[in-house]
Parts: sequence; C-alpha cells; structure tokens
Amino acid sequence: MRLMHAQARVMLRKKWGEEWVAQHGVPISNAEMSGGIQSFGVANLMYDINYGRHYDYRDLEDLNIFWSYIGHIMGIREAMIPRTFGEAVELLDYGYAVMEPPSEFSEALNDVSEMMLNTLMNKVQIPLIDPQVKSAIHQTLHGLYFFIGGTFLGRRITGTPEPTRIGRIAPKLITAQAKLANLDRRIPGYWKRADKRRANGDTYWAVMHDAFTKLAAEQDGGRGPTFAHHDKPVEALGKAG
Repeated sequence: MRLMHAQARVMLRKKWGEEWVAQHGVPISNAEMSGGIQSFGVANLMYDINYGRHYDYRDLEDLNIFWSYIGHIMGIREAMIPRTFGEAVELLDYGYAVMEPPSEFSEALNDVSEMMLNTLMNKVQIPLIDPQVKSAIHQTLHGLYFFIGGTFLGRRITGTPEPTRIGRIAPKLITAQAKLANLDRRIPGYWKRADKRRANGDTYWAVMHDAFTKLAAEQDGGRGPTFAHHDKPVEALGKAG
C-alpha cells in the first residue's frame, strides 16, 4: 500500500509540477506515508505481544529498522522516520490519538475486503464439505474483527450484532497460536526452521498473489492508473491561491 502511495506521489508531482507542490505541499503527506512504518510493522508485533507472543527486544528494533529503511527508500522526510522501536511506538500512539473517524469510503473498502476474501477462498475447493468449511472460516474471521476492534468495529465490518458461537473461538485460536510460536522458539534448531520457512516463501501470500492476479485479468483488462482523481480539487486550490 505504501509503495502504491509512493508511486502515486511521484507521478502527481510530475503531473502537477514542483511549483504547485512548493506552494501546497506534497500530494500525499509525509505523515501519512510515515504512518505505514508503524501500522504495517510495529503495530503487528504489538498485537502479537498483546496476545501472548514473546519477542526479544532486538527483534523489535530489527523490525523498525526494516520498515524505516523502506520509508527512506520511498522518499519519506528523514525527520519523520523513527530511529528506534521506542520512537515508532510514540508515533503510533500519537497517530491513534488524533486519528479521524472512518471516512465515507469505509463501506466501499469493506466490500473490497470481502471480495478479496471470497476470491482467496474460491481459489481452493474442498470436496463434499466446501460450503461448511468456508462458512466456518467466515465466522471465525468475523469473530476476529470483534476480538481485535471491539463491538463497534466488529459490527461495522461484519454487519452482524455479535460474533457467532464459532466466531467466539477466534480469541482462543489466536492465543493458542501465540503459545505454539513461543514453544517453537524454545525448541533447538529454531533459526534453521525459520530460514527454511523463509526460503519456501509465505504460502498465504503466494495463494493471494495468484488469486488476485487472476481476478485482475477477469476485470476490465487491468486499466492503468490515471492519477486524475484529485485533479479538480487541485485546480480549485490553484485558483484559490
């Protein structure tokens, strides 16, 4: 997502010109770009820790270095890049404190997320019990939304007042997975196993990539970006200036 933002920012700068950018600022702010370092990196490990996963502090610092370097490559202003895990947590805490309510595009994004999930699950067919298994997966994911985001977020995303009986299993599955990961880390040979998993790639992302590549081909031929969505607001700002 942040790569997409970085690409859009570069193209819009070329399209609108440096004079406009100098007067009104970059099309996608440094603050928004920098937020990806915390939301895609630091926040994920903090979720894990909250559910019982154990990490060395060095792991946390390494993750921040990894995502901060990505931010540097994507052109984020250096002053906005956290140098330590502690700085990243402070930025994340501030971001949550001033975050605005959901935008008018939230419902559309929910629909896209549901389409992506259905596309992914349609990639695999389970003989005889396919509908039952996929229904259980949906209910479990809905339970996960309630568990992570509370009642407000759960109802908003799922359109249901509360998780089902199957959905209420989600918290137990998460904590069980965290405990298994902790156990795996304590068994000798952990780093060799980790290296082997990395060498084989991530199965989930591999399946997702194949599924969405197929979905894109089935749509409108993969129309390229026009970078025209904000042209009218830009013209209005130019006239106002």
